[in-house]
Amino acid sequence: MKKWIILLVGLCSFTALAGCSLIDKIIGERANGIIVYGNEEAIKAEVSPVKNDLKSFHLYETKITESNAEKIMIMDKTTADALFAKGLFREIKDEKSTPIHSLPTVTKEQSVLFAKDEISNPEIEGKSYATKYEGNIVIGSSRHHVDSFMIMDHEVYQSIKGENTTLGVLLFKKASKPETSMTSFKELSPQLITIIENKE
Repeated sequence: MKKWIILLVGLCSFTALAGCSLIDKIIGERANGIIVYGNEEAIKAEVSPVKNDLKSFHLYETKITESNAEKIMIMDKTTADALFAKGLFREIKDEKSTPIHSLPTVTKEQSVLFAKDEISNPEIEGKSYATKYEGNIVIGSSRHHVDSFMIMDHEVYQSIKGENTTLGVLLFKKASKPETSMTSFKELSPQLITIIENKE
């Protein structure tokens, strides 16, 4: 029993001195943020009660449309770059997710698609778009709210009608627990996430 107590005290001391949580590495990443999906005004209203718990709060514009009866979230390269900088694009492999190291190249002639299964040149709003499939990549640690994600050149993105949908990305202060704030979002679709703070 004494050995276990000594080991536990030593582990806690090392964690405090290291400045990063060894326990996190043992039990897995801890969520430090939330993404909410909806319209901008609704997001601002529902974020208001938890704003004192936040370290940062950003809004990003996207569009949602359908292709082959599946929902696709479309964003331009600028938005994708911002989400990537927070470590939010993650590849699903062997039922685990890890942040991707770079974003694929996007041009006016070719968009990029992240989806569970490969789709060749999806048809959107009656038009086929040249698209390069880049793997089973999601926002956060799991597929949420939509079936796939497409990154387009800004000019091409502007030509898509779709349903305007705002992403609210909330980074919580270290003393706050985002999971306890999930119930605050009654009209939105919240998702727990891990934001890479040194990229924030």
